[in-house]
Amino acid sequence: MFNVIICLLVPITNRSVFFFFIAPPAECLWHEKIMSVNGFQSIFNEIEILLDPVRPLGGNYETLAGAFGWPGSRILFLGSKQNPTAVLLKQENPTLHELSKHLLGNEMKRSDVVDVIKQWIETKCTCQNCNTSR
Repeated sequence: MFNVIICLLVPITNRSVFFFFIAPPAECLWHEKIMSVNGFQSIFNEIEILLDPVRPLGGNYETLAGAFGWPGSRILFLGSKQNPTAVLLKQENPTLHELSKHLLGNEMKRSDVVDVIKQWIETKCTCQNCNTSR
């Protein structure tokens, strides 16, 4: 990653003084907590649609809660909520990378959900790593 250097020329009496500021590199959205990612709400509903329905072979919010280490009784209670995926993700608040790792794990096997996240990141992330793939 590259840092951005900003140079300001500030006149002070008969002299000019240069100030240099080094801006930190743009943070990659993959490493941000989902609840603090600006605009993430736009795909949050898509993720809920994919993970809320009960699936006989797993790969839904119940399996994801288990991947986060939730005990069975808490997962059962989660199922009584109107939007269990939203409740789970708000309480866990993983990074997008952590969430994707769980979604791709042996228990979940939900690359379709990760594809939704990837497509969103490709249009939103401004870090150098994500920009080089465009």
